[in-house]
Amino acid sequence: TYSGQYIMEGFLQLEFAPWKRAVLTRLVALVPCVIVSVGASGDALNILVNYVNALLAILLPFALTPLIKFSTSTAFLGTRVPGNIECTILWAGAFLVYAINAFSLSASGGGFFGEIITGKQNLFTVQMNILMDVVQFFYLAWNVYIVYLPIKTPMRPITEVRQVEKENCFGVVGVSNDALSLPLLAEEVVSGVSSG
Repeated sequence: TYSGQYIMEGFLQLEFAPWKRAVLTRLVALVPCVIVSVGASGDALNILVNYVNALLAILLPFALTPLIKFSTSTAFLGTRVPGNIECTILWAGAFLVYAINAFSLSASGGGFFGEIITGKQNLFTVQMNILMDVVQFFYLAWNVYIVYLPIKTPMRPITEVRQVEKENCFGVVGVSNDALSLPLLAEEVVSGVSSG
């Protein structure tokens, strides 16, 4: 609902009551799913659900690894960082999620490349094998990059008020008519006052 508010007010310049915005964002998310589920037969729908679940599993490390990186970083959390045992469990879990997903990308029965590259060797299967290798390399490289990426900025103190006006990113929901001026803040869009 919160992201829907930013999209509707900022990009689309639409303002709705919160309950209308909630209904609209839910409909935008659910109507395509209902259309696909009504239009697909039982087996096709089951296959589609399996692909979506497998894809979500593959995408999980793109959210989990940075979360664990920040959650276990002394540079970011300072004295609030978890203990060594907790950090070890978190990183082992992240590696296990990556390893299972990397295996499922290539394994027969994993729902991805393993189904395609087994059996006959022809041009298509060779191309899919090359694509699989590229995807596996990117998957590993991205996770290793995040693990070794240094965190340079400590977490803002909990008691400190965030200065969103100075950040020019969070709270920005509109762009003024003058292309060279700063973006409008949410309060300015609502009140109609330009930041000039």
